[in-house]
Amino acid sequence: MTVNIGFFVLIRQPGVEHSEPVARLASLHEEPFGYDITYALSPLSRSVPYIVQVRSSNQYEANTDVQILVGCYVWILSNINDMETHVNALLAWHLKKMTVGVVPG
Repeated sequence: MTVNIGFFVLIRQPGVEHSEPVARLASLHEEPFGYDITYALSPLSRSVPYIVQVRSSNQYEANTDVQILVGCYVWILSNINDMETHVNALLAWHLKKMTVGVVPG
């Protein structure tokens, strides 16, 4: 079983959608080898902010609208053979600040 938790940044312009690399916060990979396993990831720290810096490899024309989406993801992969798997995942977050800068081209 593989579990990844992280942030993503998606930049949209009319007719163009570009996803930037994500920041992985936590990762788990366990091989049960036929045994029952139970595993829980530790809660993520809430005492310090998580900072994601992204510099787009794309160029955007001046004076056009650009939509920037920032989100979180939980990605779970489980390969099973004549078994059951149950996964409960919860990731909630609150964006307090987003700063966007322009780099002249």
